[in-house]
Amino acid sequence: MFLNLFDMLQGTCYEQDAIAQLTSQALAKYMMTCVAVSKQAPCCGHGLMCAVPWPDFDVTGTPCQDFSPAGKHRGPLGSQMPIFVAWVQIVLAMAIPVVLHENVPQFWVSLLEQFMGHAYFVFSIVMDCGDVGFPLISRRRRYTIMYNRSRVQVTQDPSKVYASLCAYMARTMHIAWSLSDCWLADDNEVLMEIEGLCQTRNLPAAFALHHMAMLLSPGEHRRLIAYMAMWSDRFGHCSTTDKRAVSNLADNPEAGYVTWSGASGRIPGLRTNGGKLWVPYLGRWLTTKEQLAAMGVPVYSCLAMAAGVPCVPVRPGHEAKLMLGNMMHIASVGTAMLVALSCGRPL
Repeated sequence: MFLNLFDMLQGTCYEQDAIAQLTSQALAKYMMTCVAVSKQAPCCGHGLMCAVPWPDFDVTGTPCQDFSPAGKHRGPLGSQMPIFVAWVQIVLAMAIPVVLHENVPQFWVSLLEQFMGHAYFVFSIVMDCGDVGFPLISRRRRYTIMYNRSRVQVTQDPSKVYASLCAYMARTMHIAWSLSDCWLADDNEVLMEIEGLCQTRNLPAAFALHHMAMLLSPGEHRRLIAYMAMWSDRFGHCSTTDKRAVSNLADNPEAGYVTWSGASGRIPGLRTNGGKLWVPYLGRWLTTKEQLAAMGVPVYSCLAMAAGVPCVPVRPGHEAKLMLGNMMHIASVGTAMLVALSCGRPL
């Protein structure tokens, strides 16, 4: 796990902080320079200097804060641009045959075309996990498939293959989904989720398990009341009786920031440092482990058995939260990888 991409580069002309100050013209010139990839770099996974692998297929999601509607809209002038620059330099230096880049739908594909188009064919598709049978959570993302011009022959247009796949799924999938399919936590899991807050609030865990609203902050409680009032006004009934109601208590609906399932019928999209996803029908928020399941991660044995894969062991709370936020939905990224591998052959 090479968390600092700059450790993987040799002979860079600028330091990371200096890259953030470059003008677009100077940045374009820098991107075209030839940079070597280190043979070894500090590895966070092993705490050692590990060999840098040369992959055949790179799957990377670069930081989205500069392009997200929830961010500062600075685009290539944003503070996260150096990380994108380092990744591009590594891909170009390695001449990786197939590359899959993930970001928000608003990401500037023109950046990939400008800085990598001379070496790669570029195909960009906005995908949604609901397109391929996972409509429980909102997760539209832009997946850009790139083929190295000197190493891969493109045999089909990936966007057309994806469209055909989605059309086939729409014709053949006849499963009645419900948001309640995501409510998989038992009491022990919820207790592990709330144990830290119970200590902070000085509440017995057994009591808080059945009165989780008492674990909310004053701001979260006010926002919950506002969401419940909005639900009643819009749908004509109380949200505590509706299994479809889910609201993000980090966002204030009274200030115009409405993040709930009322519009899409799905769990609202997850974000890094996002708030509690409150389910009035349950009288609690979705646990972090339940959110991982909604993102397609087989963290429960029933999901792992259905998918025919090993169960991913994870403890609810902080450990599970580290995996959430800007992660890719498993169905979407898996589909994107399938499409990418289906549309090219090695030269």
